[in-house]
Amino acid sequence: MKGLGIDIVQIKRIENLYHLYGKKFLEKILSPAEIDESRKKGHFIQSIAGKFAAKEAFIKAISGLSEIQLSFLDILI
Repeated sequence: MKGLGIDIVQIKRIENLYHLYGKKFLEKILSPAEIDESRKKGHFIQSIAGKFAAKEAFIKAISGLSEIQLSFLDILI
C-alpha cells in the first residue's frame, strides 16, 4: 500500500514564524545540515519553506500506512 501526501505552504507564513521564533523555530523543523544548506542556497526563507512542505507531505503520506509517529527532525530533505 502506498500513501499520498501533499502540502502547500505560504512562504510569508514561514517567514513570519522565523522572524517571531528565530533559531528555535529552525531547530524544531530542520537538522543542522538542512539549516546550513538552506543558508548557502541564497533563498533562505524559500528553502526552509520548501523543506517544511516536503516534510509535512511525507508525514501525511506515511501517517495512514503505519502507527509510527514521526517528527520533522526524523526526516531529512
